[in-house]
Amino acid sequence: MPDLIAVYRRPSYSPLQHRSNDTAILADTAAELARRGWRVTNTSEEEVEKGRLPPGALYLNMCQGSLASEQLMPLEADGALVVNRPTSVLNCHR
Repeated sequence: MPDLIAVYRRPSYSPLQHRSNDTAILADTAAELARRGWRVTNTSEEEVEKGRLPPGALYLNMCQGSLASEQLMPLEADGALVVNRPTSVLNCHR
């Protein structure tokens, strides 16, 4: 079974109703992939910023901050499959 890492966005990037919507999108996606045989590990943007990122075959990235994106960049550079690539996040800051 492959490992999927779901990285949740820092709550301050999802104010009001967006917080529950953003969480639901990632949770529902991870749940569907789990039903299809993926082993899912949930983590947070704060953990990524601290350099604590579990190994995985697929990363579903909702991080929005530059520090977390910079921490994820080596994964992308090494060819890991990252949905919502950190370079894309860094290139579209609000």
